[in-house]
Formats: sequence, structure tokens, C-alpha cells
Amino acid sequence: RSASLRGLSSQISNLHLVLAGAKGWLYHELFALVQELNLTDKVIFPGFVPADELVLWYNASAVFAYPSSYEGFGIPVVEALACGNLPIVTDVGETRRIAAEAFSYYVPRDFDVDALFSHCLTILTMGDDERVAKVASARTMLSERFSIDSMASYYTELYAALAAA
Repeated sequence: RSASLRGLSSQISNLHLVLAGAKGWLYHELFALVQELNLTDKVIFPGFVPADELVLWYNASAVFAYPSSYEGFGIPVVEALACGNLPIVTDVGETRRIAAEAFSYYVPRDFDVDALFSHCLTILTMGDDERVAKVASARTMLSERFSIDSMASYYTELYAALAAA
């Protein structure tokens, strides 16, 4: 893991990693790793980010990675996409349904940190035209998948199946 972080940092010298959110379990180990790797000037821990500031953070980011071992619907993934980011998500829970084939996956069961950083590097080195096209494609796919008509159809079928059971 530390080799991946060092490698990505050396490949893109102006890179900063922002780890937003309240302190969770194992945060002591994470802080220690950042210090051990001498990356304190490259890793930013803003802590909890209030809802009214989120759009600023999304818009300022070059990559939005959302590695999580379990997720509900994944509103932050949709918010990041709305701000022009190609999210990197875990292939778990509802993020699988949201993302489908729209973005890259990082699978936490394998603890494949190298894959996560590889996806980050791919997005960071992507041309503007390609990135804009992929974001537009993902937005279209999500708007079709979660349109009022598709959601009404989904719930109608669900209720019919429950009534028949």
C-alpha cells in the first residue's frame, strides 16, 4: 500500500490526497503511515465536511475515490459525478447498481490498493475531451436508469411480485 501511494505521488508531483470525513477506526495507523512515508505535505485531513461545503470539495477535486466495504445508495458518488468527476467506487452494495459500467471499480475484498491507484492515475492522465465525454455518458446512463418512469416501473414490478407471493 505504501509503495502505491509513494509511486502515485512521484508520478504526479502536484498531487494532494484529501481524506475527508470524521475520524474512524484505524485512523491512528493512517496518520502514522502518512508521517512514516513523509507525505504530510501531500495528504490533507480536513475532517468532517459540512453539506454546504461539499460541492466546493467535489469541484476542486481531480479524482473522487469512494472505497467502502458497504454502501447504501451512494449519494456522494452521484454528487461527485454531477460536479464532473469520474468516481472510483467499490463493487459493493448499491454503488454497483448506480455505477454499473459507467465507472471503474476498486474491490475492497481483495484489498487491491494498486488497482485503486491505477484507476486514479488513469483518470488523472486522461485528456479533457475524453473525461468530459465519459462524465456525460455516465450522467446520461444514470438519468435513464433512475428516471421517474424507470423507478415507477421498478416499484410496480416489485409490488406485483410481493402481492403474488
